[in-house]
Amino acid sequence: HALYMTCVELMAVPVTPNIVGTCLLDVIAKGYTVIPSTQIQLWINSIGLLMAALPDSYWLTLHDRLLQVVTCPQLAAWPYFNSPFQMFNFDVTHNCLLENKFSYTLATAHAMWHHAGIGQIATVPQFVKEKLSVAIKTEEQFLFLCHLVGPFLQRLNTERPRSIVEITATLYHL
Repeated sequence: HALYMTCVELMAVPVTPNIVGTCLLDVIAKGYTVIPSTQIQLWINSIGLLMAALPDSYWLTLHDRLLQVVTCPQLAAWPYFNSPFQMFNFDVTHNCLLENKFSYTLATAHAMWHHAGIGQIATVPQFVKEKLSVAIKTEEQFLFLCHLVGPFLQRLNTERPRSIVEITATLYHL
């Protein structure tokens, strides 16, 4: 009941859905400094649950955010001393207070997709093929993409087996 009441409240906000979706994502992306360190995962899960319960026009902002992260200058020319595997690891970046844009974005996407229905998950292969694969130019971007879709291959295989072939073919052609 609380989830749907929260969704109704969010849909009643007098701004466009993409602004609401972006603000929800910014709760984690920008507001992590005021969230207690021990509760950040709970907040990320809550945002994922909310995004999954909202209509498409709200949660599709996650796709826009993922595209922004993939095309950011840091992934185009890796400026960090740490490896991408370390920078994409939530525990490492969170506990060591490293740059967390990548790991928090991955965690938010994973939380949303974990709670998403089959209709929402079904958009992932098309999004990867049409938007993300076009933007992938470097090894770091490719690794980010693998970290993004890898945890959901089993779910995609269970709920929509054909999508595994689509994602695999897209990754192969990169």
